[in-house]
Amino acid sequence: VKSTLSDVELASFPCSYSTAENMLTKSKVLSGDLVLVTGASGGVGSAAVQLIKARGVDVIAITSDSKSQDLITLGATKTLNRDQSVVEALGSNSVDVVIDLVGGKSWPDFLEVLRPGGRYVVSGAIAGAFVELDLRTLYLKDLSFFGCTVLESNVFADLIDHIENQNIKPVVAHTFPLEDIVKAQESLLDYLGIKKLLCATGGSMGGMQVLQFCATFPEKTFSAIPIACSSSHSAQNIALNELARQAIMADPVWDNGEYLLKNAQPKNGLAVARMVGHIS
Repeated sequence: VKSTLSDVELASFPCSYSTAENMLTKSKVLSGDLVLVTGASGGVGSAAVQLIKARGVDVIAITSDSKSQDLITLGATKTLNRDQSVVEALGSNSVDVVIDLVGGKSWPDFLEVLRPGGRYVVSGAIAGAFVELDLRTLYLKDLSFFGCTVLESNVFADLIDHIENQNIKPVVAHTFPLEDIVKAQESLLDYLGIKKLLCATGGSMGGMQVLQFCATFPEKTFSAIPIACSSSHSAQNIALNELARQAIMADPVWDNGEYLLKNAQPKNGLAVARMVGHIS
């Protein structure tokens, strides 16, 4: 990637922004469309707002009042409070595409505001996964539905083009060094309003994080299930991990990490690394 952005800023793109770009690609957002984005203040939602604006398309963002100005700054044409009725605010048959990240009880309203021939695309259900669909709305309005998990083949390349052309900018709230990963997890729990975990569980490296979390924040964990792990790495474990990495990098196809540019993979090195993993 040819960019003046820092590594931290670039690292914020792949997950949320690729999901958002995939949603826009599948729903074929084009110039002249009007797009409604739910959960717009989240990672994928704020990415979608920027990527829609980069296409020269108007976007309406659903968010809280406290995040409204942030979304306007990112490129939203207007915002709606998430407790507002979108039908009352926008009217029936008023938008071309709905980018939905929340689902929930308001779901039928998202279809109501879609114009005939509209496109609905979903990649989240934080407000509720079970919704009620009147099939007549689907077929009488000729709506198209898209679920998004696997990326379309052109999505990541298009995302890189947006980054290099400075069409989008990273939204980074906090950064943590890798050794403070459990502090990052604790920060997320605080943000979500979770005061105590009934049980923290994880295996291998995740199991070690469980142990670290319990040791660092004992007041926030009722119980723990660490699986297939120890409290520290042994010298042998460190050596075998390094051996696996060196096996991958010794594969000629590795090419200093640029193998994807040649549409290739260091399969032989990965095979040796997997064997080492099984041994350890």
